[in-house]
Amino acid sequence: MSERVALVTGASRGLGAEIAAGLVAGGYTVVGAARTAPDEWAAAPVADLHRKVCDVTDESQVKRMFSEVRKEHGRLDLVVNNAGAFSGDLLLMASAERFAAVLRGNLLSAQVVTRESVKLMRPKGFGRVVSISSIAASIPLVGNSLYASAKTAVVGLMRDFALEFRNSGVTFNSVAISFVEHTGMVDALKPEARASYEARLLVPRALDMSEVLGTIRFLASDDAGAVTGQVISLGSPY
Repeated sequence: MSERVALVTGASRGLGAEIAAGLVAGGYTVVGAARTAPDEWAAAPVADLHRKVCDVTDESQVKRMFSEVRKEHGRLDLVVNNAGAFSGDLLLMASAERFAAVLRGNLLSAQVVTRESVKLMRPKGFGRVVSISSIAASIPLVGNSLYASAKTAVVGLMRDFALEFRNSGVTFNSVAISFVEHTGMVDALKPEARASYEARLLVPRALDMSEVLGTIRFLASDDAGAVTGQVISLGSPY
């Protein structure tokens, strides 16, 4: 496993930092991408994370980052599209600019990063793309519509990539997570909103990072070659 290379977006803090650390512990060479300078990242759980400053909503920056990955590592085996933008705006109050920003942060970033990933993965006949979605896509809540719309679209995007690149050896899946403590989405939720969500979950508690990482590791494995275009929901009744 030590020769495999993974890219995790939004890796400077929260869920992305934990995913990156877990993959390093699992033997991957991990490239972490985030907009902030490396010295502004949260306390790094691992010392050997390859940090890249990249705004994944900016196509030119993404292309430059992938050029560097190609030169430095020569391959890419796993991509975790974790970068995202949360919104708690009501539909009546949300501007078009705000909605566009949420779509850029969640959907456009996943499309551009996945597109560039395929260019590295397909020639080798192996690759895994895992996009982080959310239970918000299946459990409606007032004030969560922009975010939920974007995360729903991410699931559809992965299915479309799976269709276009079937028989390529590259798989495309989504993981819809519920609550992971100390992440941006959870921290932004009001207590009553969180209580409303938890009451509708089959697993009405916060997820452990090991559960998220275990799902990603399975989807990234050789054993998951027949799993593509799917969404795995953690904690959700749907």
